[in-house]
Amino acid sequence: MNNAVRNVVNLILIASLAGGIITQINNIGSSYKLYYGLMHAHCMISDGVGTPEEAFAKAKSAGLDFFAITPHNHTSCENGAGERRDGLMIATDPRLYNSSSTISATRTYTRNNRTVSENITMKPLIMAARDISSSGFLGIYGQEFSTISAGNHMNVFGYDDLIRTPNGNFSALIGLAESAESIGTSVILQMNHPDVQADLFYGGSDLEKMDEMYNDFGIDAGDLGPEFSSMVARTDHFIKLVEVLSGPAMKKQRIENYRYTDPHENDYFFYLKQGFHLAPSAGQDNHYDTWGVMNDARMGVYAKSLSREDIFEAISHYRTFASEDKNLAVKFAVNNSFMGSMITLHAEDAMKISVELQDDDEPNTGYIIQLVGGTIEAQNSRQARNWKFRDGVLFDTTVNGNGTYLIQSLLTTGSPEFYFVKVIQDDDDRAWTAPVWINHPEASITASLTSGSLTEGAPPLYFWSAKSSSHVYHRTGCPTLIKPENLQTGNTPPDGWRQHQCPFRTEYDD
Repeated sequence: MNNAVRNVVNLILIASLAGGIITQINNIGSSYKLYYGLMHAHCMISDGVGTPEEAFAKAKSAGLDFFAITPHNHTSCENGAGERRDGLMIATDPRLYNSSSTISATRTYTRNNRTVSENITMKPLIMAARDISSSGFLGIYGQEFSTISAGNHMNVFGYDDLIRTPNGNFSALIGLAESAESIGTSVILQMNHPDVQADLFYGGSDLEKMDEMYNDFGIDAGDLGPEFSSMVARTDHFIKLVEVLSGPAMKKQRIENYRYTDPHENDYFFYLKQGFHLAPSAGQDNHYDTWGVMNDARMGVYAKSLSREDIFEAISHYRTFASEDKNLAVKFAVNNSFMGSMITLHAEDAMKISVELQDDDEPNTGYIIQLVGGTIEAQNSRQARNWKFRDGVLFDTTVNGNGTYLIQSLLTTGSPEFYFVKVIQDDDDRAWTAPVWINHPEASITASLTSGSLTEGAPPLYFWSAKSSSHVYHRTGCPTLIKPENLQTGNTPPDGWRQHQCPFRTEYDD
């Protein structure tokens, strides 16, 4: 969104606020239940401490509804381990991940400056996750696809075999996800502790840091990039989450009243600008026995039930928020479409934006609500603008107490765009919701341009009929059918033609 449009929007909103347009309205998103959890942690089967059973049990006792353990998948993970070097890792012994029976092992660690060894019998991760899961708690398992000086880390959920993809090869990782999907296994990916600033915009002279630039999550030219549009077309079908709150990974004890000095809100906004569909996640990245108790960070998920299928369905449809408060509930909707929805509107259509806040511990607390939005502007990674979260803040306002609030008089641009909210409590706890996308369809690994005709790889952006008398073109993904002999495609539509208001998937709150 350019500054001129943004300034007009601000003036409209400020005038509306002065007239009392923010008012309490009916509840939104009532068809879902809210569950709290964390999606990134370690234990002794990579470079942490404790068994999977111990980690799940502590997270459950901390009051979490779900908890994910995600061991590193590579053999160098112990290089950074602080108190142990015993060789227990899924990379060298996949049984620790997916065996169908318990395993005997010897764990070695340092305690009071002395080396301690003990023989244990432990459940492998997948077994431990399944055994502890019940109607009141869900154990989630995954792997952290980890790279050594080549990209970043991604959590991989839903894959039951050891990931043996070569270090830093994200294209191969997506290929693995595609192969799994072809046999009915759905894989979900999460961007862990993103750092766009260091990867794309590092301006120092450290040669090692310079050498590691332009490769975050595979954006380098030899992998999925350098065009973000190509990367999105290949990966958007699988990448559902990005860590807005990550860590502090190596702390050994709980930190009271912890506030993240560097939440990944800039990275979140940057990737949304590039065209990804992402929902915010939280993970403590525990390497010690602080599972679920390190701080009060939580990811909230709006799901139909606390089952693996329903939690993953909710994540796949982006119904999440990340919060520094362990029981703050935030809901967000545009025109009664719940966060995570993708809707179609015309240019200058009015939007009714709903925000619901609920904190049973602090029912009378004050909030700053920040509305954040932007148009999709996929760029070349080496020429990208350094988008920051502040570039998307359209306005902020203060409200008091639990309730649902309505913001209106904001108009759509007609271009693919997104909106979400950040809220800040009086005690400085913060939360970020998933967006609602407008005129921005979810990308797919293939594009259905005609009935039965698929184009592999990155699809063209537009298609139209060679015999069109109305001079209308369509965005890839539109269900409009054109005879194969008349089909024309390209990344630039014909000059002077009008874009069809393509009816993409819309998820309405029921």
